[in-house]
Amino acid sequence: MGALMPRWISTGLVVAFVSAAIYGAVRSAFAGPGWQKGLKFGLVLFLINAGAMASWSGIFNLPDTIWIWWSAEMLLYCLVGGVVLGWFGERFAAEPA
Repeated sequence: MGALMPRWISTGLVVAFVSAAIYGAVRSAFAGPGWQKGLKFGLVLFLINAGAMASWSGIFNLPDTIWIWWSAEMLLYCLVGGVVLGWFGERFAAEPA
């Protein structure tokens, strides 16, 4: 397990930067203040994740309860993270020319 930690940390950072880049590209498509844009983006990410988990549940032999808990956890992460990312993006991003 300890040998996998560098991989988990590096992939987590890469996914975080990719998600921030996607948010930066589609930020103008969402209306409202930054936190609300981030909330909407978090909901979009959750829906993508829920679809992926639904497809994985047919491949991996895990109890349905695990998939439900992981989806609920991802909903919380995406919504809270989206609000923070939206607020941060609105506050610190340069205005488009």
